[in-house]
Amino acid sequence: MSQHDMDLINADGAAFRADLNLALKALASTSSGDGDPGTMYANQLYYETDTNVLKIRNEANDAWIDILTLDQAGDKLDHITLTPTGNSVGFTVVNVGTGDGIVIDQDGNGVGLRIDSEATNQSSIMVLAIATATQVVDIINAGVAGGGTSCVRGNLSNGSSSGNCFIALNAGTGNGMFLDQDGNGIALRIDSESTTDIANFDGATGDCNIKTDGDLENTNNAYGVISDRKLKRDEILSGSQWDDVKAIAGIVKKYRLRALVEKDADAPFHIGPVAQDLELISPGLVYENDDYEEYQVQAEDKDGDPLFEMTTTSLLDENERPIVRQGDPIMLTERRKLGTTTKGVKASIIYMKAVKALGEAMERIEALEARAVP
Repeated sequence: MSQHDMDLINADGAAFRADLNLALKALASTSSGDGDPGTMYANQLYYETDTNVLKIRNEANDAWIDILTLDQAGDKLDHITLTPTGNSVGFTVVNVGTGDGIVIDQDGNGVGLRIDSEATNQSSIMVLAIATATQVVDIINAGVAGGGTSCVRGNLSNGSSSGNCFIALNAGTGNGMFLDQDGNGIALRIDSESTTDIANFDGATGDCNIKTDGDLENTNNAYGVISDRKLKRDEILSGSQWDDVKAIAGIVKKYRLRALVEKDADAPFHIGPVAQDLELISPGLVYENDDYEEYQVQAEDKDGDPLFEMTTTSLLDENERPIVRQGDPIMLTERRKLGTTTKGVKASIIYMKAVKALGEAMERIEALEARAVP
């Protein structure tokens, strides 16, 4: 550590040489010391030993600008901070294991991006703060609640630290995707690997579940339709549904689903109309959906070249760099139409037809009862 005023003395022989050596030592050590050099110059480099900060003098020669901070104990770079004029937007590279790999922060108010590839269990690999320190999107490492290996958590709407939360967990841990508002149980859970429910919608006063066999259940057994008069026009009373309902009743069958029977020979029977039969009676009650199939295609880069998994080995090449080996191709799942369709039935309309027919039946019954009265 050495500092010098960089103004060589006017002396002969050994004295001049000694002063020159001191100046060269100051240059070689970046004017290092625990205090500012006695004489400072514009654009001068200075290493402050008590803070481990490397600085440069500004052009006006009236202030120091921090460049980076070193970790002398660990023999490595601690962090770099960039502060543009008019803002304190900081870009910081921090030691592995200190909690942040990269930090971008504006005005020190928590709005920014933090990335730490070495995050430990239940800590954030990446945090993106949207508006305040509590409004964030987290990508969390292994060990999150539920036991998954990854988690994306977002608090986006109300600034609460427990605000809207979206979590992606391992299959089989109970939730494939999880959305929770303020931790109060109002949530959406989706789990394609569940043996009971594919999706759960948990409301403040009731739940709705989509079962793995396609059944839908809810707390109140209520299924509605938006039916306000302000949304409608050309209202007229419907005609008789007697004949339609009578005909539909004649084609109601018991049946089993092919896919279920292939898995279980004792698969249960269902009851209802077959679309092709119903189409002959009331075509408007039948609709069609295109059939699709999924297939695998290898991913490509922007130049159209195929992509592969790349694995870094512990082996080194002649330049002492880790050897990277090409692994399996990276595959994507895509869908395409098969050119066929699958028919469906508008069951809810059948129910309304049945209500109309029931009303007609009641009128007929009441008329017969009136005749029977002496």
